[in-house]
Amino acid sequence: MCAKIRVSVLASDSLGVRSMCTLVETPDISIVCDGGVSLGMRYGLLPHPLEYRRLKESITKMNEAFERAQVVTVSHYHFDHYRPPFVSDFVWTWSSKEEVGRIYKDKILLCKDIRENINPSQKMRGWFFLKEVRKIASKLEVADGRAFQYGSTTIRFSSPLPHGETGSKLGYVLALTVSYDEERVVFAPDVQGPGCPESTGYILSERPDVLVIGGPPTYLSPSLIDARALSSSINELAKLASELRLLVVDHHLMRDALWREKISIPIMEARRKGHVLISAASYMHKTEELLESQRRILYEKNPPGNEFIKWTKMSPNRRRATPPPI
Repeated sequence: MCAKIRVSVLASDSLGVRSMCTLVETPDISIVCDGGVSLGMRYGLLPHPLEYRRLKESITKMNEAFERAQVVTVSHYHFDHYRPPFVSDFVWTWSSKEEVGRIYKDKILLCKDIRENINPSQKMRGWFFLKEVRKIASKLEVADGRAFQYGSTTIRFSSPLPHGETGSKLGYVLALTVSYDEERVVFAPDVQGPGCPESTGYILSERPDVLVIGGPPTYLSPSLIDARALSSSINELAKLASELRLLVVDHHLMRDALWREKISIPIMEARRKGHVLISAASYMHKTEELLESQRRILYEKNPPGNEFIKWTKMSPNRRRATPPPI
């Protein structure tokens, strides 16, 4: 734990939405790391009304943090890690151009480079995003492999790391370290485990007091992730659990209701060393709500009303433009 750096996870998969949005505050500065949130399709079902309520609540918390933050970071251009400037999207993100114009105004943006180490879809998303925010941000910086100083606070970014295993088609992400005095916090989104030794090596070299990390995607079927790659990710997480005192592990891992069983080896290794490995919800002293993994159960035990069902049957374009009746 840190005495001078405050770490608050504002939205995450263990809190009911797809996100890793984290607020890091030092005596010098407030930083919103990956200020994005979304929902996704699961089991062939659109999100349940409860998930939409959590999405709405998460956006409110996130926007409150944007108001008091001076710096916003973007590790990569998946919609759950930044706010895309859509005309309207009431299905997945509830993001809009109006919101983007408000929350990024006068902020210092430290963003993943869209010219190198990026896949085609993120390159296009990043181009549209940066085109929009360049007009309103107080400063826009490419962050890859760079460090930024604000008073006695340093924000240092990794070189691009694989989004999962080496050679992942999902592209690359940036991890970052916030340092103040002797304290260090590492934020490592979407490294998926870590999915490769390179990511593990970077994290260990930073010697963080607190690590906030995207865990392995154990919920994916064998057709979507190689069993050996998943096993390797879990082993890499065990290495971190052996060396670091506090690991907040979330995101893809929390789409699996059996996540504790799936990563029992890292959990046992943390306990053996007297370290702590917990979800973001537990870290924030809240009840875990793994809503995406429970979507079938939510539909069965709490059936949505007729108006919501009608909304789900709208054409995709009309649904995107129409708020769900929740």
